[in-house]
Amino acid sequence: MHDFNWFSLISNRVDHHNIHIFSSAMVVLLIAISSLVAFRKLRKVEERLVPEGKMTLPNLYEVIVENILSLMEGIIGHNAPKYFPLIGALFIYILLCNLLSVIPGF
Repeated sequence: MHDFNWFSLISNRVDHHNIHIFSSAMVVLLIAISSLVAFRKLRKVEERLVPEGKMTLPNLYEVIVENILSLMEGIIGHNAPKYFPLIGALFIYILLCNLLSVIPGF
């Protein structure tokens, strides 16, 4: 009996030997698409000066970035903004991979 995974519905070549490649590609695709959507909404500075009343994707990104940066400043100190792009990207990627692994079939 084979283990079930959602990617086997797309292709027969996905099995337990290479599912990590497809899972990682899906996480990268999810990050890229959500980043493009947030970037398109953040382009207009005049509209973003006052945040919307509801939770939106750009607001979620702002919360995540501020929390990661404040955590890094507590650990690294004043050099945190210098290392933020690398550590922040790795943190978001690993967090999404771990959250995806909680869902059955991934």
